Amino acid sequence: MTNPLNDPDVQHLLNLLDMTPQFRFLGLGKTDEIWFKFCAAHPAVLDVAYVTGHLGDWTRDLRNKDDWNDALRLAGYCLGFFDVAGHQPACEVLDMIGRPSVPPNLPGSIGRLWLTSVVEVSWRLFVKARAVEASRG
Repeated sequence: MTNPLNDPDVQHLLNLLDMTPQFRFLGLGKTDEIWFKFCAAHPAVLDVAYVTGHLGDWTRDLRNKDDWNDALRLAGYCLGFFDVAGHQPACEVLDMIGRPSVPPNLPGSIGRLWLTSVVEVSWRLFVKARAVEASRG
């Protein structure tokens, strides 16, 4: 199997994540307000430092190391954090991803599309990465 950064699903997931404000919690003590709002709107009420720290770490590690283990971790965390496309408050927070390019539409529609795309591509990557892991023994 090719390196993960050559995989179209990895590139698609990284592109989706790049649409959002970067995960800047990493040692800086700050993060973008959207992540506070998303974590508060999430049905599990997530800790923003946990979410931004892990997503930032695994995204950076995948880009720097180009390793399937990092792709597996990133996909797993995306599945854990973003499988909430049916939760209207979380979708509405993420609507900002489409602004200002997409005119206002039904509240939550852009957020729902983004969340659905992240989860679908993360699941495909999770399966690929587990297959690579299994083939290594």
